[in-house]
Amino acid sequence: MLITLDVPHPYILAGHSFGGLIARLYASRYPHHVSGLVLIDAAAEYKELAYEEVLPDKLLAQNKENYSNPLMNRERIDKPLSYKQAAESILKSDLDIVILIRGLPGGDNGEWPYEEIMKIDQKMQENFQRLSTSSKCRMAADSDHYIHQDEPNIVIEEIAALIKGE
Repeated sequence: MLITLDVPHPYILAGHSFGGLIARLYASRYPHHVSGLVLIDAAAEYKELAYEEVLPDKLLAQNKENYSNPLMNRERIDKPLSYKQAAESILKSDLDIVILIRGLPGGDNGEWPYEEIMKIDQKMQENFQRLSTSSKCRMAADSDHYIHQDEPNIVIEEIAALIKGE
């Protein structure tokens, strides 16, 4: 789309959830077109497998189905293949990356261990710092998964800082 619209690069890409994984893949394939990434509670590869540590038995099958069957997940994607592509992608070592991490567990299904899942997600988000020597994390203390809706000012501030080169 950017090429079709003839939007000049470099770009700062912001990606939420699975969109963060897509932004990472784009940055690895077109490194000279991307000057920065803002990962907004971005999907970490193989996160569903990490969730198995804290899920009750009755939710394990549902979690595996969500992971392995594209028809059963919200994104309708082949998660194992997408995660493999992300894990194998290489970003510029000095790419500016901002990692926005949710501070609230969210969710309304009493069976799902939201607090424990959030802690796993937070650790995986912090691990994104390994992607670049120029990365930083910022906690969105008053947000659940939808940081861009709960605290849009944080997203705007971080994008503006990347534009200014801060």
